[in-house]
Amino acid sequence: MKNKIKILIASCIMLLCAGNVSAQWRFGVEWNQFMYTQYNYDNNGIFQNKSLNTSDGKAGFITAEYILPRNWTPNWLSLSVQGKLGGGPLGNNNNLEGDFWVEDQRLSEYNAGGLMIPIDLELKILLSNTCRFFINGGVPNMINLTSNKAIYTTGYEYGLGFEFAFFRIGYKNVNFNNTFIFGNVGNKYNNMHTITAGFVFNGNRFLKKKSSLKAY
Repeated sequence: MKNKIKILIASCIMLLCAGNVSAQWRFGVEWNQFMYTQYNYDNNGIFQNKSLNTSDGKAGFITAEYILPRNWTPNWLSLSVQGKLGGGPLGNNNNLEGDFWVEDQRLSEYNAGGLMIPIDLELKILLSNTCRFFINGGVPNMINLTSNKAIYTTGYEYGLGFEFAFFRIGYKNVNFNNTFIFGNVGNKYNNMHTITAGFVFNGNRFLKKKSSLKAY
């Protein structure tokens, strides 16, 4: 697992720092607000109900976006690869009243949070020179740093939204393959509804619908 973590961090650093005269890069910042299902149990470990938690999950990112060659798509479409580096707390989706045992492990209230390195492929529909509709999908990647031992997991995510020049806002659904409890017990952070907002600078001139500039 340590090698996987090192590879992820190194890949993201290279994405942020690498420069190429033929590449078109955009850089910015992004804020995510997660809304996830919270599973509630009594002090005997018996499931009671589940509810939508709209306040706990938060994450901030530094973003880098590489615009793929524009001649791969029609003039009104663009493709790009995005890498992000950041993180924050997801909060607790296993709400337990006291301790109980699951698969020979003693659990109590548990909060996940740590380093996140999402990598996505994004398709932009260029509605005008300054307005774009986007859809994206990829892998979220997270290293939980709130436990005694770092736990790495990945999964999948997909989203959509709008860009207005350098400002972007949208929705993303995030799902992890494993839990952040040692032994993969408890509930996964799945189907997390996420509101995203951010600012991305540099390279907007390459995303104009009626522009002769090309990114190669």
